[in-house]
Amino acid sequence: MAWIALDTTGLKETLAGLDKAERRDIGKELKREFETIVDDAISRAKSGASTKGQRKAAGTLKQASSATGAAMRFGGGFAGAFGHEYGANQNTLRQSARGSYMGLNQFPSWRGSGETAGYFMWPGIRKASEAGVETLAEAVAEILTK
Repeated sequence: MAWIALDTTGLKETLAGLDKAERRDIGKELKREFETIVDDAISRAKSGASTKGQRKAAGTLKQASSATGAAMRFGGGFAGAFGHEYGANQNTLRQSARGSYMGLNQFPSWRGSGETAGYFMWPGIRKASEAGVETLAEAVAEILTK
């Protein structure tokens, strides 16, 4: 299982400077805002999953946000989740007790690890981030200035 998180540099320090009651109240509001963007990313990822394996892998996406950042969990309970998200080097020569065979063909082709990586989760994260980053920044600023 992996954790994916958006950068919230400086937020922990800001919250640490508040008293306990303020931190608790602001933390709840911040968590709600982070959950909104993660819910959008999960929804986009699930709608972008096009194969049975990708849909099963997308079903493992879970909310994991906190008061200090937006995060999601991925892959819990499904060993093939990462293969369906990132792909694999297909037709790899594999060995078994019965002999050699060409393997890893249950996954799509590997997409690399750059800006175009991923089949459904990362595209969903990128789209949700693009769509919600300004709104999220404004909401966090408003919460912290109350």
